[in-house]
Formats: sequence, C-alpha cells, structure tokens
Amino acid sequence: MWYTPCNVKYQRWSPFFKIFSVDMWICFAFSLVLAVITVCCISNYGHKSHLHQSNSYSNISSITVNIIAVVLSVSVNTQPRSAPLRLFFFCWVCYSVAISTVFQAYLTIFFIEPGYKEPIKTIEEMLKSKKIFGFSRPYESLFTNTSDPVDSAIVKDAVQCPDDDTCFMWATLYHNISTVIDDAEVEYYRKIGYWADEYYRPLLCELEDGVVTTYGFVFIVRNGRISLELINDVMVHIEEGGIFLHIKKRSFDKWKIESKLHVPTSADTYYAINIRHLQTAFYLLMLGYVLAVVCFVTKIIWHRYRSKGRGRTNTLHGPTGTTLCHGET
Repeated sequence: MWYTPCNVKYQRWSPFFKIFSVDMWICFAFSLVLAVITVCCISNYGHKSHLHQSNSYSNISSITVNIIAVVLSVSVNTQPRSAPLRLFFFCWVCYSVAISTVFQAYLTIFFIEPGYKEPIKTIEEMLKSKKIFGFSRPYESLFTNTSDPVDSAIVKDAVQCPDDDTCFMWATLYHNISTVIDDAEVEYYRKIGYWADEYYRPLLCELEDGVVTTYGFVFIVRNGRISLELINDVMVHIEEGGIFLHIKKRSFDKWKIESKLHVPTSADTYYAINIRHLQTAFYLLMLGYVLAVVCFVTKIIWHRYRSKGRGRTNTLHGPTGTTLCHGET
C-alpha cells in the first residue's frame, strides 16, 4: 500500500499568510498609504477653502497615527470637523471594521487549529504534488514490469532506499517521500509506537487507491503427492479457526512488550485543547495590555508636563501678551 506523510506541520509564519494572501497584504498596505494621502489632500483643500479643521489632520505624522488607530479599532485623539473629511472617515471606519472582523476570525482559527497540512488522499494528488517516491529494491519489480502510465511516472521520479526501515524513516521524520509499506510492517510499527507522534496523530496515511499488490503465503508441494490434500485441509482449518491471526497477534504483542513504548489506540486520536495550546494567544493579549498601560501612563505624564508648561507661560505674561515686571520701591 502507498503511504504518504500526513502529520506535516505548517511553517511557523505560514499561517499568517493563510489569513490573507500576500497580494491581499500588499493591497492593504497600499490602502493605508492611499488613505493618508487622501486625508492630506482633503485637509489642504479645507485650509484653502477656509474650512475649520483640527491641527491633528494638518501633518503627515498625525494623519498616519489616526489612520492606523482606526484600523486597530482605537479611537482617534480628535474627530474630524469638516464634512468631506467626516465622510471619508466614515468610509474608512467601515473598511477597517470589515478587514478587522475577517482577520480576527481567521486569527482565532489559527490559534485553535493544530496547524497541520491537508494530507494527500489519492495517487493522482500524489503525482500532482511532485512528491518524491521511494521504495526498496524488492518493490521495484512491481512498477517496472507493467505498462501502466502511472507506474511509469512513479518509477521515473523514484529514489531507492537501502531498506524498508530507511524508507519509513525518510517518510515519517523528514516528510520528503511517499513510500510502499507492507500491511504486516504497518501493524508492527503501530505496535511498537513508531506510527504516531507525541499527540498520537498518525505520521503516515494510506492513499484511497494506493493498493500496489496483494499476495499470500503458500506451501510449495509437488503436484500429485499425498501430502498435498492433507496440507490444504490443515491450512483451511488454521485459517477458519483463527490460528493464523492469533499467531500474528502474539508476535505483535511480543514486539510491543520488547519496545516498552506507549502504544496509541483509536481512542487516542483526539486530544483536548488546554492552556498550553493557547499560550501564544495569551502572550499576545498580555503584550497588548502592557502596551496599552504604557501608552496610558505616557499620555498622563505628557498631559501634566504640558499643563505645567502652560501654567508657567501664563504667570510670565500679562493679559495683553507683555511681560510683567515687578520692581522694588
């Protein structure tokens, strides 16, 4: 049976581009620049038309801060006063709410989902994925002696492994090949605990149409011998009585005991999400709260500093703006 890596994680920052594509992020950056330019043009037009406008929309730095604040769902320090600027800000707020809603929805999914790639399910998908095929020398004859175009394509891009265990290691550890594994070997890897990761997720998945060949075990006896019918009768009784399956089970159990590894069962394929899986989200929230507190304290200190500066100016100047001089008599 063909098996392909199915427990492959995304790269660390690749889910960030799953939320929005690269083109979308570029368009969003251009929209920020265009919004700043538009507000500048509206503000300059307002000054030329003698429209009363706040000083927060008269320079590039203040406009950029206000535009980014709206995107981050933070209130601006001063509301626009002119009608054209209010109309543009209303449109920008609607755009920012739409972008923020979609981003937060996909960001929540990013924090909750395990972050594994969708496994390949069919031979056709495996060929289209350009994944390398690998198998040991005994399996090579299964593909070279046929005229099937699929087998020809597999042999064309296939690599030869030194042995079956090496193929299994390349597929499970490095995720760089799809390989052919015998059913008995699959059961062996499951029993000794090599088939699943630390979260009990299977490392390899079989393809839906991935059966390469089927075979059975037989005794070779010369035709016409008396023992032929006797051996056939014994084999039938062994198969019907389940003795063969019992022997296989005892062998697998022996390997399991010898390996001394935890063996996952079908009930272990699911796991509960705990605080450890969501620690990244909590760290980001904590960082946001810390920045919010720092900004709040900084604003208070700056306000007090400005207030003291204005108080000193008022004491040094009179009502008409002249300096008050106190002399001695």
